[in-house]
Parts: sequence; structure tokens; C-alpha cells
Amino acid sequence: MSGNRKLDMKAEFEKLNPTEQHFVRKAELVNRARALSQKSLRKRNITVAGAIFAGVLSIYAYTIIAVKQEKFLDDYDDMHKK
Repeated sequence: MSGNRKLDMKAEFEKLNPTEQHFVRKAELVNRARALSQKSLRKRNITVAGAIFAGVLSIYAYTIIAVKQEKFLDDYDDMHKK
């Protein structure tokens, strides 16, 4: 079962020639910079999603409260029943 073996990344890295090692390091730096930008983007997306959710929730709550306070339909029904 060769699929279950764990790789020793340090040993594998040492087997590469210096040019390949250089490009691996360069790729790691680019990946690290990308990961950091994704982290800040994720924080911003969560903030925007929270703000939108709060807005939707407040509109929903306001609508429910406004409908409970409406008396004109009750007055209209009472006026036509008489």
C-alpha cells in the first residue's frame, strides 16, 4: 500500500537540484502572499455578509412590527360590519 506512506518533505526537497529548490521556494513565497490576501478578503466578506444580514433582519423586524400596529384595516372592517 504505497498510497498510505507519508512523505518526508524535507528529504524530498533535498533531492531536488538547486534550480528546482529555488523555484519551489519562489512558489512557496507566492502562495504565502496569496494566502494572506485571501485571509483579508475572507474577513471583509464576512463583515459585508454580517452587515447585509443585519439589514435584512432589521427590515423584517420593522415590517412585522408595522403590520402588528396597523389598525386601519380593523377600523375599516368594523365600519362595514355596522
